[in-house]
Amino acid sequence: MVIRKMTATFGCLDGAVLELRDGVNMLRLPNEGGKSTWAAFLCAMFYGLDPTRAGKGRLSGKERYLPWNGKPMEGTLELELQGRTIVLQRSSESGKPFGVFRAWDKTTGAAIDSLNGENCGRQLLGVEREVFRRTAFLSGEDLTVTREIDLTRRLEQLAAAGRETDSFLEAENRLRAWQNKLRYHRSGEIPAAKERLDELLLQREKEPPFVEGLPDLKTLLRLQLRLEMTANMHKAPPALQGVPEEKIMAKAKRDLFLYKLQVFGGFTLSAVLMVLGQIYSQWLLLGALWAAVVGAWPLLSQRLLRTYHAPQMFSVLTVAAACLEACQLRRELPLVMDLVREFAPLAETVEQASGAVREAIERRKQAERMERVSPEEIEALRAKIRELERREQAIVLARQALAKANGELRDTYVPKLTSLAGEYLQVLTMGRYESLVMDESLQLSVREQKGMLRPLSALSAGARDQAWLALRLAMTQLLLPKGSFLVLDDALLTFDPRRELLALELLENLERQVLCFSCR
Repeated sequence: MVIRKMTATFGCLDGAVLELRDGVNMLRLPNEGGKSTWAAFLCAMFYGLDPTRAGKGRLSGKERYLPWNGKPMEGTLELELQGRTIVLQRSSESGKPFGVFRAWDKTTGAAIDSLNGENCGRQLLGVEREVFRRTAFLSGEDLTVTREIDLTRRLEQLAAAGRETDSFLEAENRLRAWQNKLRYHRSGEIPAAKERLDELLLQREKEPPFVEGLPDLKTLLRLQLRLEMTANMHKAPPALQGVPEEKIMAKAKRDLFLYKLQVFGGFTLSAVLMVLGQIYSQWLLLGALWAAVVGAWPLLSQRLLRTYHAPQMFSVLTVAAACLEACQLRRELPLVMDLVREFAPLAETVEQASGAVREAIERRKQAERMERVSPEEIEALRAKIRELERREQAIVLARQALAKANGELRDTYVPKLTSLAGEYLQVLTMGRYESLVMDESLQLSVREQKGMLRPLSALSAGARDQAWLALRLAMTQLLLPKGSFLVLDDALLTFDPRRELLALELLENLERQVLCFSCR
């Protein structure tokens, strides 16, 4: 594949055109001349805009490369592939930058239906976006800040299946998280289930409270209510003492009627006396009689209230009803006491009977709580524990198999990678370092001609970048299809002039098209 021409309205690029040739294309542009923008545009034409969302101090792809001239984001790319000239076009529509994709044959003008905005990069370059960016898309920033821990993740991911989602490291982390969820101290599902099972077994083994011979809980609650009512019932008022139960309400109604009759008669007599006093002018005698009548009425009222222990006249019937209910309770009390003595024979008084009933209710409730621990519940919990342990064993076996497969893969892949990277490193360093060494934990070191092994972190910044470049080029050769292009964005900044020339010669010999953006 050879890219021939790119036209971009993208970020700082305003309808800019870039024409390319086979081999190494040295594209020297000043700072803010659009080097990184062209590199990002090229990646976006194949894979779409970077899906990374905006974050603290970071813009999303559509925000970062919004055209400065205010025009819609758009661009075209012409490439040669297997004797055909293919044109890729992306444009913006309905507020979606680069949301419209077209591909056609430049010679015939026929649309290429097999390509779309989602699969274009995979179809033409043979890899996912992230694999392309980790291998064929090299920038000086990546070379200088990449750490060995990042290399471990990248190598394992890229070597596993060519895409990050199926990497050994992520699969191992996911399996370990599942195993921790099942068994992690006391918070795991298995320890929690076993602890609950022990609680149920202990509760079931406890000596149950004595409930034999006790009435059921509903009967006990009714007995408790009757005893409380009996304990709280009042003594009969003086007006109703000695009155038979069946005559209590009748007497109260009669007394209330007589009181009302007396009040009515007193008012009537007072009115007559006032009229006679006006007629016969016997003011003194009649006034005295009227005062006597009016004064007698409150006395009659207070007397009736005292005899009934009532706060007001309207409460007389209420007091009588309460007295009647108390009589009924007294009549039923022997029966209630007999029922209590059936399970508490020592209860002699109402207070003793109430205490015995309260204790029986508590025993019944405690027994019911224990009865909730059914054999079915215990067996279901044991079955759950067995299933969780089988699941844990499956995860353990999966982790072992995964580690074995990863070891075998590493044993076959890593030697190929380090061997090819070592050849590149010899060229880049003029033979000073003869090989690149990767240990079992994928930590990088370099071996000098004299045999001295040095960790990568002990080298100068330029030598480290040359080792990284050698490794990335080796990954490109192993993972990317032949004929795919490379993009270098200021990837040679730390190289001295001689090693930079060696790097360009090495790139020329790779038989790939290379776009080398540089500010020098």
